[in-house]
Amino acid sequence: SQDGDWVIEVDQKDKYAPRKTGVYNIKIEKMRAGSKDQSKEKLAQRWSYNQQHKLLRSYVFPRKGMFEGFNKNLIVFDWKNLKNQKFSYDLDNKMWFNDVTKNIAFSPEDTSKTNVYSGESVVTRKFVEGDPTQNWDVVSCEDADKKADKIRKMDKIEKKIKKNQKRFNQMAQK
Repeated sequence: SQDGDWVIEVDQKDKYAPRKTGVYNIKIEKMRAGSKDQSKEKLAQRWSYNQQHKLLRSYVFPRKGMFEGFNKNLIVFDWKNLKNQKFSYDLDNKMWFNDVTKNIAFSPEDTSKTNVYSGESVVTRKFVEGDPTQNWDVVSCEDADKKADKIRKMDKIEKKIKKNQKRFNQMAQK
């Protein structure tokens, strides 16, 4: 993500619900709470990579892999060793790309936007020089937990400060 607070998450609702197709959208979401959160929502933000098969797999759907659709939408679909499921990560440029199409993963969906919004689909396109919406940091789950714990603590501190400021303002008005 661009600022470290955003992650890719597999949607847990079938893309074509109420039908059960086994297709799940990949979207951008805020990082879930830290190490104490072991919910299915948190697992939806955890991924593993099999370098031999070039497979990016979600912890929620371990028998499925990332798949680049013909509409360039990234989804999670049954692992079948298809060319649409072969991805690599470029460490120098911080980009996920499909090994066959050479399309790179990026967000937001609308390339004219400069901000990322929760729930936006992650899609693919050709490489665009200097575009930060195509850069992704790969972070270990342990490091992500530490960062999420820190964010959660900062949020608590901010709430306490706001509460104390409100109290102080009320006292000052009396």
